[in-house]
Amino acid sequence: MPIPASSATITSAPVAPFGALAHLRGEVDPVTRVVEALRPDATLTVLGPLEAGTAQEALVRAANAESLADALGAALPSARLLGRLRVEVDPPRI
Repeated sequence: MPIPASSATITSAPVAPFGALAHLRGEVDPVTRVVEALRPDATLTVLGPLEAGTAQEALVRAANAESLADALGAALPSARLLGRLRVEVDPPRI
């Protein structure tokens, strides 16, 4: 069965076509702090936070990896002081 042209283009692209993605997971306070810090940035899309058992999760999307890294670099230091927080950039599965 042939692969549709649109699928072939997407799978052969060197990077994801939509930009860069970060998955945040951790205790309520640090995840909330990062989400509140990033949400006002119009260049980012922030989804969440959502309850995930005893933790919270959120997704952050940016146009490119550099923008995402800059935004996370500014928001993470103060959030990590509040508790456990894991950040996975361009996770293989969501």
